[in-house]
Amino acid sequence: MMLAVKQGFDEDYSSQSAILGERGLHQILDAGRAWDISHVLNRGGSAIFPHAYLSKCGDQIAAVVHGCLDSGADQVLVLGVIHTRENEQLKQARLQESKGEKITDETHWGVFPEFAGEYSLLHFKTLWDTEVKRRGIKPPKLIMRYPCLVNGKPESLLGIEELERMAKDSVIVITADLVHNGVAYTTDVQLEIGAEAERFTREGIAEMFTLLNQEDYSSFISRCIYFRNDARDPLTVLRYLLGQMQPHLLDLRLVDTVDLFVNDPAPSWVATSLMTLEKSL
Repeated sequence: MMLAVKQGFDEDYSSQSAILGERGLHQILDAGRAWDISHVLNRGGSAIFPHAYLSKCGDQIAAVVHGCLDSGADQVLVLGVIHTRENEQLKQARLQESKGEKITDETHWGVFPEFAGEYSLLHFKTLWDTEVKRRGIKPPKLIMRYPCLVNGKPESLLGIEELERMAKDSVIVITADLVHNGVAYTTDVQLEIGAEAERFTREGIAEMFTLLNQEDYSSFISRCIYFRNDARDPLTVLRYLLGQMQPHLLDLRLVDTVDLFVNDPAPSWVATSLMTLEKSL
């Protein structure tokens, strides 16, 4: 479902913080002060941050870091995305999932404290550590988990009981790149970055959250595949843990990703989003 990325992608992605240096990271963290989401987290809500390049969406990530630190929480639970990429076993498991087949192979099914080669929480952790150091504080306990192959059945996911226990005492946030589009992602509809693409993205996000709130997981998974939403696993788990949520899209950017892929396939882009999810009364 995605074309090959250029050699060196992982190194380029992980080296961004070193290239920016402490001063550059502080600038990103300062820019993240444009939004205050702590009140949503205080009231039992959640937030979504992206995981594209720091230079493109770092301030959106930083806003959630600040929100967690300013919330007064003693514990923060962050749910990450597991990308399929070159993992052939996981690709096959995803294919089974898309067919609605039951998955019990614990190699990829369950909730993982870490996952080899996964990068979706790397920038969040970097900004978290940088801001904690800058503030000179004892931070909340940070717990990172990666749910995988939820398959619309969060209640039976291996490890869900531990997450339920953690959730009772935690602020919970997740990472998600909710829409990918274009040649590189082999989408049915391929749009140039612009007003039509933004409208497509906003409507898609709204549709997916409507289905999620309705617990129509089959339709939700189908639309996640259509829009190339990489976070159907953590989103499904979040819905299970927190119940119905009212989504608010605070910031949306369409980021060109053409130069990340072999042969520069155009158009190709990812939507990076900063969102809050308020608990429904």
